[in-house]
Amino acid sequence: MKKLSDIDFGAIKRSPQTPEKEDAIAQQRQQGYGWLKHLCLMGETDMAKQEALRHPEWGYEIIDNQVIEQLD
Repeated sequence: MKKLSDIDFGAIKRSPQTPEKEDAIAQQRQQGYGWLKHLCLMGETDMAKQEALRHPEWGYEIIDNQVIEQLD
């Protein structure tokens, strides 16, 4: 086993995403956006905030009763 000081973390590369996986992630984000938007329109902003926190992979947050894309 190597010591942490001996590992070059910059050299470690992630495998590229397959197009199918990228499509699945995009579809999941779109469905998440639709769900959050629906909750906000129904006046359930607290629930929408909880859902956005529960699913950070969607990349959205609720601000002023609106679904906003998070900026990293």
